[in-house]
Amino acid sequence: MTQFNEHLKVDDEILHFSFNRIYNADGEKFYVVVQKGKQFFPFDMKRNDHGNWRIVEPAPSWAMMLEERLSDLINKNI
Repeated sequence: MTQFNEHLKVDDEILHFSFNRIYNADGEKFYVVVQKGKQFFPFDMKRNDHGNWRIVEPAPSWAMMLEERLSDLINKNI
């Protein structure tokens, strides 16, 4: 399992992301947990047919807007 942590500054707030690569019967995915303030928000990301990592809903709407940046972070770290 690949694990890594990254930080992103969004609207003058630092968000802390934890990425965990998981393999299961459906294939490969990343389980992502983001700390925003004192709250934690988990969601999954899976690779699409074009090789991009996409957020699997349900996920916070503000996280959906970061999808491309999160995909870039995953590609940088694997």
